[in-house]
Amino acid sequence: MRAEHTQVVEGRSNLPRLPNYQIIRQLDEGGMGAVFLAQRKGSAELCVIKLIRDEYNDNATVAQRFLRESHVASEVQHPSVARVVDAGRFEDRMYLAMEYIAGCDFEALMHKLMGNPVRALRRMVPPALTLTIAQDVLRGLDHLHGLTDSEGKHLGIVHRDLTPRNVMLTFDGRAKIIDFGLARTDVSQWQTNPGMSIGTPRYMAPEQVLGERADGRADVYSLAVWLYEALSGSFFIPFLEDRLETMRMVVTHEPEPLSRLNPNLPEALTPVLQSAMAKVADDRPPSAEAFRQALLAAAPDYANTPPEQLGAFVAEHFSDRKQSCELEIERARHRFSDDEPPVEATNVAPAGLAAMDEPLQARPSVLSAEDLTLPTATAPSGLVASPLPTLAPPAPPTAAGVGSRGSRRGRWSWRLGSSPRCSRSGPSRPRSC
Repeated sequence: MRAEHTQVVEGRSNLPRLPNYQIIRQLDEGGMGAVFLAQRKGSAELCVIKLIRDEYNDNATVAQRFLRESHVASEVQHPSVARVVDAGRFEDRMYLAMEYIAGCDFEALMHKLMGNPVRALRRMVPPALTLTIAQDVLRGLDHLHGLTDSEGKHLGIVHRDLTPRNVMLTFDGRAKIIDFGLARTDVSQWQTNPGMSIGTPRYMAPEQVLGERADGRADVYSLAVWLYEALSGSFFIPFLEDRLETMRMVVTHEPEPLSRLNPNLPEALTPVLQSAMAKVADDRPPSAEAFRQALLAAAPDYANTPPEQLGAFVAEHFSDRKQSCELEIERARHRFSDDEPPVEATNVAPAGLAAMDEPLQARPSVLSAEDLTLPTATAPSGLVASPLPTLAPPAPPTAAGVGSRGSRRGRWSWRLGSSPRCSRSGPSRPRSC
Protein backbone atom coordinates (compact mmCIF):
# COMPACT_ATOMS: atom_id res chain seq x y z
CA MET A 1 0.00 0.00 0.00
CA ARG A 2 1.07 3.57 -0.54
CA ALA A 3 3.48 5.04 2.00
CA GLU A 4 0.98 7.52 3.42
CA HIS A 5 -1.38 4.71 4.46
CA THR A 6 0.60 3.33 7.39
CA GLN A 7 0.11 3.05 11.10
CA VAL A 8 2.09 2.02 14.14
CA VAL A 9 0.85 -1.12 15.90
CA GLU A 10 2.64 -2.44 18.98
CA GLY A 11 5.74 -0.44 18.16
CA ARG A 12 5.80 -1.36 14.45
CA SER A 13 5.55 1.16 11.63
CA ASN A 14 5.14 1.08 7.87
CA LEU A 15 2.26 -1.34 8.06
CA PRO A 16 -0.65 -0.96 5.63
CA ARG A 17 -3.94 0.49 6.85
CA LEU A 18 -7.29 -1.11 6.16
CA PRO A 19 -10.69 -0.01 7.45
CA ASN A 20 -12.24 -2.41 9.98
CA TYR A 21 -8.84 -4.04 10.64
CA GLN A 22 -5.82 -3.46 12.82
CA ILE A 23 -2.73 -4.78 11.03
CA ILE A 24 -0.39 -6.30 13.59
CA ARG A 25 2.62 -7.63 11.69
CA GLN A 26 3.71 -9.17 8.40
CA LEU A 27 3.76 -12.97 8.20
CA ASP A 28 4.88 -13.77 4.67
CA GLU A 29 5.40 -12.37 1.20
CA GLY A 30 5.05 -13.87 -2.25
CA GLY A 31 4.75 -13.01 -5.91
CA MET A 32 1.26 -11.54 -5.69
CA GLY A 33 1.49 -9.71 -2.40
CA ALA A 34 2.09 -9.85 1.31
CA VAL A 35 0.30 -11.64 4.14
CA PHE A 36 -0.35 -9.97 7.49
CA LEU A 37 -1.64 -10.95 10.89
CA ALA A 38 -4.61 -8.71 11.69
CA GLN A 39 -7.60 -8.25 13.95
CA ARG A 40 -11.03 -7.09 12.89
CA LYS A 41 -12.13 -4.07 14.89
CA GLY A 42 -14.96 -4.86 17.23
CA SER A 43 -13.95 -8.54 17.39
CA ALA A 44 -11.66 -10.62 19.58
CA GLU A 45 -10.86 -12.89 16.64
CA LEU A 46 -7.55 -12.74 14.79
CA CYS A 47 -7.40 -13.22 11.02
CA VAL A 48 -4.87 -13.30 8.19
CA ILE A 49 -4.98 -10.58 5.50
CA LYS A 50 -3.62 -11.18 2.02
CA LEU A 51 -2.93 -7.81 0.34
CA ILE A 52 -2.11 -7.61 -3.35
CA ARG A 53 0.94 -5.62 -4.43
CA ASP A 54 0.55 -2.04 -5.67
CA GLU A 55 2.10 -2.81 -9.05
CA TYR A 56 -0.44 -5.57 -9.74
CA ASN A 57 -3.65 -3.68 -9.05
CA ASP A 58 -3.90 -2.49 -12.65
CA ASN A 59 -2.97 -5.91 -14.04
CA ALA A 60 -6.27 -7.47 -15.05
CA THR A 61 -4.93 -11.04 -15.10
CA VAL A 62 -3.37 -10.87 -11.64
CA ALA A 63 -6.37 -9.02 -10.21
CA GLN A 64 -8.69 -11.68 -11.64
CA ARG A 65 -6.57 -14.43 -10.11
CA PHE A 66 -6.72 -12.71 -6.73
CA LEU A 67 -10.47 -12.27 -6.97
CA ARG A 68 -10.81 -15.88 -8.03
CA GLU A 69 -9.44 -16.94 -4.66
CA SER A 70 -12.20 -14.87 -3.06
CA HIS A 71 -14.82 -16.49 -5.28
CA VAL A 72 -13.68 -20.04 -4.66
CA ALA A 73 -12.95 -19.75 -0.96
CA SER A 74 -16.20 -17.93 -0.18
CA GLU A 75 -18.10 -21.01 -1.39
CA VAL A 76 -16.35 -23.34 1.02
CA GLN A 77 -17.68 -24.30 4.43
CA HIS A 78 -15.75 -27.38 5.56
CA PRO A 79 -13.68 -28.11 8.69
CA SER A 80 -10.69 -29.19 6.57
CA VAL A 81 -10.59 -26.01 4.46
CA ALA A 82 -9.49 -22.55 5.66
CA ARG A 83 -12.44 -20.18 6.05
CA VAL A 84 -12.74 -16.81 4.31
CA VAL A 85 -14.14 -14.08 6.58
CA ASP A 86 -14.00 -11.03 4.32
CA ALA A 87 -12.75 -9.67 1.01
CA GLY A 88 -12.84 -6.23 -0.53
CA ARG A 89 -11.14 -3.21 -2.03
CA PHE A 90 -9.85 -0.16 -0.19
CA GLU A 91 -8.26 2.78 -2.01
CA ASP A 92 -7.61 0.67 -5.10
CA ARG A 93 -6.05 -2.17 -3.10
CA MET A 94 -7.63 -5.61 -3.03
CA TYR A 95 -7.48 -7.70 0.11
CA LEU A 96 -8.67 -11.07 1.36
CA ALA A 97 -9.20 -11.95 5.03
CA MET A 98 -9.02 -15.59 6.09
CA GLU A 99 -9.29 -17.33 9.41
CA TYR A 100 -6.25 -17.32 11.67
CA ILE A 101 -4.83 -20.83 12.04
CA ALA A 102 -2.72 -21.49 15.12
CA GLY A 103 -0.36 -24.28 14.18
CA CYS A 104 2.24 -25.22 11.57
CA ASP A 105 2.19 -26.49 8.01
CA PHE A 106 2.95 -30.12 7.23
CA GLU A 107 6.15 -29.25 5.38
CA ALA A 108 7.45 -27.45 8.48
CA LEU A 109 6.72 -30.55 10.56
CA MET A 110 8.56 -32.81 8.12
CA HIS A 111 11.50 -30.42 8.00
CA LYS A 112 11.59 -30.17 11.79
CA LEU A 113 11.96 -33.94 12.09
CA MET A 114 13.97 -34.78 8.96
CA GLY A 115 16.15 -31.69 8.70
CA ASN A 116 18.70 -32.58 11.36
CA PRO A 117 22.25 -32.34 9.90
CA VAL A 118 23.12 -35.57 11.77
CA ARG A 119 21.51 -38.33 9.72
CA ALA A 120 21.18 -40.70 12.68
CA LEU A 121 19.05 -38.10 14.47
CA ARG A 122 16.61 -37.59 11.61
CA ARG A 123 13.08 -38.75 12.28
CA MET A 124 9.90 -39.35 10.29
CA VAL A 125 6.42 -38.16 11.02
CA PRO A 126 4.70 -41.29 12.39
CA PRO A 127 2.96 -42.99 9.45
CA ALA A 128 -0.25 -43.33 11.47
CA LEU A 129 -0.26 -39.55 11.89
CA THR A 130 0.57 -38.89 8.24
CA LEU A 131 -2.24 -41.12 6.99
CA THR A 132 -4.73 -39.55 9.41
CA ILE A 133 -3.80 -36.12 8.08
CA ALA A 134 -4.25 -37.40 4.53
CA GLN A 135 -7.75 -38.63 5.41
CA ASP A 136 -8.75 -35.17 6.65
CA VAL A 137 -7.24 -33.39 3.64
CA LEU A 138 -8.94 -35.76 1.20
CA ARG A 139 -12.30 -35.12 2.84
CA GLY A 140 -11.79 -31.38 2.36
CA LEU A 141 -10.55 -31.90 -1.19
CA ASP A 142 -13.58 -34.01 -2.07
CA HIS A 143 -15.81 -31.21 -0.78
CA LEU A 144 -13.98 -28.65 -2.93
CA HIS A 145 -14.16 -30.78 -6.05
CA GLY A 146 -17.87 -31.39 -5.59
CA LEU A 147 -19.01 -27.78 -5.14
CA THR A 148 -21.87 -26.52 -7.31
CA ASP A 149 -23.35 -23.09 -7.90
CA SER A 150 -26.84 -21.93 -6.90
CA GLU A 151 -28.27 -23.60 -10.01
CA GLY A 152 -26.62 -26.94 -9.27
CA LYS A 153 -23.92 -26.58 -11.93
CA HIS A 154 -20.63 -28.25 -11.03
CA LEU A 155 -17.93 -25.61 -10.48
CA GLY A 156 -15.00 -27.88 -11.32
CA ILE A 157 -12.72 -26.42 -8.64
CA VAL A 158 -9.09 -27.55 -8.78
CA HIS A 159 -6.64 -26.32 -6.13
CA ARG A 160 -3.57 -26.89 -8.37
CA ASP A 161 -0.99 -26.29 -5.62
CA LEU A 162 -1.78 -28.85 -2.93
CA THR A 163 1.72 -29.03 -1.46
CA PRO A 164 2.58 -29.96 2.15
CA ARG A 165 3.16 -26.26 2.76
CA ASN A 166 -0.49 -25.63 1.95
CA VAL A 167 -1.76 -28.04 4.58
CA MET A 168 -1.94 -26.50 8.04
CA LEU A 169 -1.93 -28.59 11.22
CA THR A 170 -3.59 -26.92 14.19
CA PHE A 171 -2.74 -27.26 17.86
CA ASP A 172 -6.20 -28.72 18.46
CA GLY A 173 -5.58 -31.56 16.01
CA ARG A 174 -7.10 -30.50 12.69
CA ALA A 175 -5.68 -30.46 9.17
CA LYS A 176 -6.77 -27.59 6.92
CA ILE A 177 -6.18 -26.82 3.24
CA ILE A 178 -5.05 -23.24 2.61
CA ASP A 179 -4.16 -20.99 -0.33
CA PHE A 180 -6.59 -20.82 -3.21
CA GLY A 181 -4.45 -18.31 -5.08
CA LEU A 182 -4.00 -20.77 -7.98
CA ALA A 183 -7.45 -22.35 -7.85
CA ARG A 184 -9.40 -22.68 -11.08
CA THR A 185 -13.04 -23.32 -11.82
CA ASP A 186 -14.61 -24.40 -15.09
CA VAL A 187 -16.58 -21.16 -15.25
CA SER A 188 -13.62 -18.88 -14.55
CA GLN A 189 -12.98 -16.17 -17.11
CA TRP A 190 -9.31 -16.36 -16.22
CA GLN A 191 -7.48 -19.21 -17.89
CA THR A 192 -3.84 -20.20 -17.92
CA ASN A 193 -2.17 -19.24 -21.17
CA PRO A 194 -1.52 -22.17 -23.54
CA GLY A 195 1.67 -23.96 -22.53
CA MET A 196 1.86 -22.09 -19.22
CA SER A 197 2.08 -24.10 -15.98
CA ILE A 198 1.33 -22.76 -12.52
CA GLY A 199 2.17 -24.42 -9.21
CA THR A 200 5.09 -25.81 -7.24
CA PRO A 201 6.97 -27.90 -9.86
CA ARG A 202 7.92 -30.95 -7.79
CA TYR A 203 4.29 -31.48 -6.70
CA MET A 204 2.61 -30.67 -10.01
CA ALA A 205 0.78 -33.37 -11.95
CA PRO A 206 2.29 -34.18 -15.37
CA GLU A 207 -0.70 -32.62 -17.15
CA GLN A 208 -0.06 -29.36 -15.29
CA VAL A 209 3.62 -29.42 -16.27
CA LEU A 210 2.61 -29.92 -19.90
CA GLY A 211 0.14 -27.03 -19.76
CA GLU A 212 -2.82 -29.32 -20.37
CA ARG A 213 -6.23 -29.08 -18.77
CA ALA A 214 -6.24 -30.38 -15.18
CA ASP A 215 -9.14 -31.62 -13.08
CA GLY A 216 -9.46 -32.88 -9.50
CA ARG A 217 -7.21 -35.85 -10.25
CA ALA A 218 -4.28 -33.42 -10.45
CA ASP A 219 -4.87 -32.57 -6.78
CA VAL A 220 -5.02 -36.30 -5.98
CA TYR A 221 -1.63 -36.70 -7.66
CA SER A 222 -0.09 -33.79 -5.69
CA LEU A 223 -1.30 -35.17 -2.37
CA ALA A 224 -0.05 -38.65 -3.27
CA VAL A 225 3.45 -37.28 -3.97
CA TRP A 226 3.94 -35.65 -0.57
CA LEU A 227 2.25 -38.60 1.11
CA TYR A 228 4.82 -40.86 -0.59
CA GLU A 229 7.64 -38.60 0.65
CA ALA A 230 6.37 -38.53 4.22
CA LEU A 231 5.86 -42.31 4.38
CA SER A 232 9.13 -43.24 2.68
CA GLY A 233 11.50 -40.62 4.08
CA SER A 234 12.69 -40.00 0.51
CA PHE A 235 11.98 -37.32 -2.06
CA PHE A 236 9.69 -38.35 -4.90
CA ILE A 237 12.22 -36.76 -7.25
CA PRO A 238 15.61 -35.30 -6.29
CA PHE A 239 15.49 -31.71 -5.11
CA LEU A 240 16.83 -29.65 -8.03
CA GLU A 241 17.46 -25.94 -8.43
CA ASP A 242 16.62 -26.12 -12.13
CA ARG A 243 12.83 -25.66 -12.49
CA LEU A 244 12.75 -27.02 -16.03
CA GLU A 245 14.70 -30.14 -15.10
CA THR A 246 12.35 -30.68 -12.16
CA MET A 247 9.37 -30.42 -14.49
CA ARG A 248 10.97 -32.85 -16.93
CA MET A 249 11.44 -35.39 -14.13
CA VAL A 250 7.80 -34.98 -13.07
CA VAL A 251 6.81 -36.26 -16.51
CA THR A 252 9.43 -39.00 -16.90
CA HIS A 253 10.65 -40.16 -13.46
CA GLU A 254 9.33 -43.38 -11.94
CA PRO A 255 9.92 -43.50 -8.16
CA GLU A 256 10.96 -46.56 -6.19
CA PRO A 257 8.06 -48.56 -4.76
CA LEU A 258 7.06 -47.51 -1.25
CA SER A 259 7.42 -51.09 -0.02
CA ARG A 260 11.14 -51.03 -0.84
CA LEU A 261 11.79 -47.71 0.88
CA ASN A 262 9.75 -48.49 3.98
CA PRO A 263 9.07 -52.23 4.32
CA ASN A 264 7.47 -51.67 7.73
CA LEU A 265 4.25 -50.38 6.18
CA PRO A 266 1.40 -52.55 4.86
CA GLU A 267 2.30 -53.74 1.37
CA ALA A 268 -1.19 -52.83 0.16
CA LEU A 269 -0.26 -49.13 0.40
CA THR A 270 2.26 -49.43 -2.45
CA PRO A 271 -0.17 -50.09 -5.35
CA VAL A 272 -2.61 -47.49 -3.95
CA LEU A 273 0.06 -44.76 -4.03
CA GLN A 274 1.43 -45.91 -7.38
CA SER A 275 -2.06 -45.62 -8.85
CA ALA A 276 -2.55 -42.11 -7.44
CA MET A 277 0.84 -41.02 -8.84
CA ALA A 278 0.16 -42.38 -12.31
CA LYS A 279 1.45 -40.19 -15.15
CA VAL A 280 -1.90 -40.37 -16.95
CA ALA A 281 -4.89 -38.94 -15.09
CA ASP A 282 -7.23 -41.68 -16.31
CA ASP A 283 -5.07 -44.25 -14.49
CA ARG A 284 -5.54 -42.55 -11.10
CA PRO A 285 -8.41 -42.90 -8.64
CA PRO A 286 -11.38 -41.00 -10.12
CA SER A 287 -11.87 -38.77 -7.09
CA ALA A 288 -10.38 -37.68 -3.77
CA GLU A 289 -12.98 -39.78 -1.97
CA ALA A 290 -12.02 -42.87 -3.98
CA PHE A 291 -8.37 -42.33 -3.04
CA ARG A 292 -9.31 -41.83 0.61
CA GLN A 293 -11.28 -45.06 0.68
CA ALA A 294 -8.43 -46.95 -1.03
CA LEU A 295 -5.93 -45.72 1.59
CA LEU A 296 -8.30 -46.65 4.38
CA ALA A 297 -8.78 -50.16 2.99
CA ALA A 298 -5.02 -50.63 2.51
CA ALA A 299 -4.03 -49.50 6.02
CA PRO A 300 -7.13 -49.36 8.26
CA ASP A 301 -5.11 -49.31 11.49
CA TYR A 302 -2.94 -46.39 10.36
CA ALA A 303 -5.56 -43.69 9.79
CA ASN A 304 -7.34 -43.32 13.11
CA THR A 305 -5.12 -41.02 15.19
CA PRO A 306 -7.39 -39.04 17.55
CA PRO A 307 -7.33 -35.23 17.03
CA GLU A 308 -6.01 -34.67 20.54
CA GLN A 309 -2.95 -36.81 19.76
CA LEU A 310 -2.32 -34.93 16.51
CA GLY A 311 -2.60 -31.59 18.31
CA ALA A 312 -0.32 -32.71 21.13
CA PHE A 313 2.28 -34.03 18.67
CA VAL A 314 2.35 -30.69 16.80
CA ALA A 315 2.57 -28.80 20.10
CA GLU A 316 5.46 -31.00 21.32
CA HIS A 317 7.56 -30.09 18.29
CA PHE A 318 6.47 -26.45 18.01
CA SER A 319 6.14 -25.44 21.65
CA ASP A 320 7.68 -21.99 21.04
CA ARG A 321 5.25 -21.32 18.22
CA LYS A 322 2.33 -22.43 20.35
CA GLN A 323 3.37 -19.99 23.07
CA SER A 324 3.65 -17.24 20.47
CA CYS A 325 0.17 -18.01 19.19
CA GLU A 326 -1.25 -17.96 22.69
CA LEU A 327 0.38 -14.59 23.29
CA GLU A 328 -1.09 -13.17 20.07
CA ILE A 329 -4.56 -14.38 21.04
CA GLU A 330 -4.23 -12.88 24.52
CA ARG A 331 -3.14 -9.53 23.05
CA ALA A 332 -6.12 -9.64 20.71
CA ARG A 333 -8.42 -9.97 23.69
CA HIS A 334 -6.86 -6.92 25.32
CA ARG A 335 -7.28 -4.90 22.12
CA PHE A 336 -10.88 -6.05 21.78
CA SER A 337 -12.27 -3.58 24.33
CA ASP A 338 -10.29 -0.64 22.87
CA ASP A 339 -11.40 -0.94 19.22
CA GLU A 340 -12.48 2.18 17.35
CA PRO A 341 -15.78 2.17 15.41
CA PRO A 342 -15.24 0.36 12.08
CA VAL A 343 -14.81 2.25 8.80
CA GLU A 344 -16.71 0.90 5.82
CA ALA A 345 -14.75 -0.40 2.85
CA THR A 346 -15.99 -1.24 -0.63
CA ASN A 347 -16.35 -4.99 -0.81
CA VAL A 348 -15.60 -6.37 -4.25
CA ALA A 349 -15.21 -10.13 -3.91
CA PRO A 350 -18.63 -11.70 -4.34
CA ALA A 351 -19.78 -14.88 -2.77
CA GLY A 352 -20.11 -17.69 -5.24
CA LEU A 353 -20.21 -16.69 -8.88
CA ALA A 354 -22.15 -13.44 -8.63
CA ALA A 355 -21.12 -10.38 -10.60
CA MET A 356 -17.75 -8.87 -9.65
CA ASP A 357 -19.31 -5.67 -8.31
CA GLU A 358 -21.60 -7.43 -5.83
CA PRO A 359 -20.31 -7.44 -2.25
CA LEU A 360 -19.15 -10.48 -0.34
CA GLN A 361 -21.12 -10.67 2.86
CA ALA A 362 -18.64 -11.36 5.63
CA ARG A 363 -19.89 -14.35 7.56
CA PRO A 364 -20.26 -13.72 11.30
CA SER A 365 -17.65 -15.41 13.41
CA VAL A 366 -18.73 -18.64 15.03
CA LEU A 367 -16.07 -18.20 17.71
CA SER A 368 -16.51 -16.46 21.01
CA ALA A 369 -13.66 -14.94 23.01
CA GLU A 370 -13.64 -18.05 25.19
CA ASP A 371 -13.26 -20.29 22.13
CA LEU A 372 -9.98 -18.63 21.19
CA THR A 373 -8.01 -20.31 23.97
CA LEU A 374 -5.62 -22.89 22.54
CA PRO A 375 -5.91 -26.38 24.02
CA THR A 376 -3.38 -27.26 26.69
CA ALA A 377 -0.99 -29.94 25.44
CA THR A 378 1.41 -30.54 28.29
CA ALA A 379 1.14 -34.32 28.19
CA PRO A 380 3.02 -36.33 25.54
CA SER A 381 1.04 -37.12 22.44
CA GLY A 382 1.73 -40.83 22.65
CA LEU A 383 3.16 -40.72 19.11
CA VAL A 384 6.88 -41.21 18.55
CA ALA A 385 8.79 -39.75 15.61
CA SER A 386 10.69 -42.74 14.24
CA PRO A 387 14.11 -43.05 12.56
CA LEU A 388 14.25 -43.42 8.81
CA PRO A 389 13.48 -47.02 7.78
CA THR A 390 16.21 -49.37 6.61
CA LEU A 391 16.26 -51.84 3.75
CA ALA A 392 16.97 -54.67 6.19
CA PRO A 393 14.55 -57.61 6.39
CA PRO A 394 11.10 -56.12 7.01
CA ALA A 395 9.80 -55.96 10.55
CA PRO A 396 6.08 -56.51 11.10
CA PRO A 397 4.15 -53.22 11.17
CA THR A 398 3.18 -51.92 14.57
CA ALA A 399 -0.21 -50.49 15.41
CA ALA A 400 1.26 -46.99 15.43
CA GLY A 401 3.06 -47.50 12.15
CA VAL A 402 6.51 -46.65 13.54
CA GLY A 403 9.44 -47.51 11.27
CA SER A 404 12.43 -49.68 12.09
CA ARG A 405 15.79 -48.54 13.38
CA GLY A 406 18.56 -47.12 11.28
CA SER A 407 18.79 -45.07 8.11
CA ARG A 408 19.95 -45.43 4.56
CA ARG A 409 22.51 -43.21 2.90
CA GLY A 410 21.07 -40.98 0.24
CA ARG A 411 17.51 -40.94 1.54
CA TRP A 412 15.97 -37.67 2.69
CA SER A 413 18.32 -35.01 1.37
CA TRP A 414 17.44 -31.78 3.15
CA ARG A 415 20.30 -29.38 2.62
CA LEU A 416 21.88 -27.63 5.58
CA GLY A 417 20.34 -24.22 6.19
CA SER A 418 17.82 -24.75 3.43
CA SER A 419 14.66 -26.59 2.48
CA PRO A 420 12.53 -27.08 -0.61
CA ARG A 421 10.40 -24.12 0.41
CA CYS A 422 13.30 -21.74 -0.37
CA SER A 423 12.72 -22.10 -4.10
CA ARG A 424 8.99 -21.48 -3.90
CA SER A 425 7.67 -18.59 -5.94
CA GLY A 426 4.15 -17.44 -6.61
CA PRO A 427 1.31 -16.06 -4.52
CA SER A 428 1.87 -15.68 -0.81
CA ARG A 429 0.21 -18.02 1.59
CA PRO A 430 -1.57 -17.32 4.86
CA ARG A 431 0.78 -18.63 7.48
CA SER A 432 0.45 -19.43 11.13
CA CYS A 433 1.97 -17.25 13.83
